[in-house]
Amino acid sequence: MMRNMAFASQHSEIALIRRSQSGDRQAFAELIRCHQNEVYGVALRFLGNPEEAKDVAQEAFIRIYRNLGQFRGTSKFSTWTFIIVRNLCYARMRRLEKDGFCSGENEEGREDLETLPEALVIQRDTQRGIQEALGELPEKYRLVISLFHFQALKYEEIAALLELPIGTVKNRLFRGKTMLRESLEKRGIR
Repeated sequence: MMRNMAFASQHSEIALIRRSQSGDRQAFAELIRCHQNEVYGVALRFLGNPEEAKDVAQEAFIRIYRNLGQFRGTSKFSTWTFIIVRNLCYARMRRLEKDGFCSGENEEGREDLETLPEALVIQRDTQRGIQEALGELPEKYRLVISLFHFQALKYEEIAALLELPIGTVKNRLFRGKTMLRESLEKRGIR
């Protein structure tokens, strides 16, 4: 039953893509609706800043719209969009680094910690610590961890996406997790 639903969903996505490629703006709006949370989530994990992530997500959908004719269906649509978002995030990070900005919250966006219940403060600090630790990993490890844990891609999909042997993907995932665990322990996060 679930397999049939997945097939139907994939089939309807392909139909939306084809209609979008033919100029159907309503079909493209539906594609955006289906993928907007995923695109934003990827950008947020890369950039760590909600405003920057929103900007990149919007830019990604513009780029997807302009280049939709180039999508041939040899990979999943989500994989194709991920590559676009990833490339835009890299470009944004280079620009921010060049301009002397760092990712994260600005002073205006910070909530007053005294008004939040203690459990929420702890959870927020833990999430921030994980994001920071992940951000400090070398890119080759951070990317594999993000694809595996946040995008739920399989080893084979990651290997195909990054054009790496499966053994290298597994090795980077193991080493990245080890480095992440050590970094989190230094921060007092378990």
